[in-house]
Amino acid sequence: MTNNSYAYSLTHDAPGWTWRIFDEAGEIVDFGRRRTQRAAEAAATKAINAVLCGLLDVDRDRQAGRAEATLCVGASQPGIVF
Repeated sequence: MTNNSYAYSLTHDAPGWTWRIFDEAGEIVDFGRRRTQRAAEAAATKAINAVLCGLLDVDRDRQAGRAEATLCVGASQPGIVF
């Protein structure tokens, strides 16, 4: 069984909002830019869901039981904005 947590950050600048997805090790696993904060949050959530669905599919293929995935927004990651 796997346990995976992800966090996202949003940063505002002149062209819009930048989002980044971090894994438990603090590595960026995906990123992007949107014009509005709402669109950036939606894109970040969609990216996290895509990663989690991929992990769940891999676990099902292995027949090793169900994967346990947790969305961990802002957990002890410096610079995280909710």
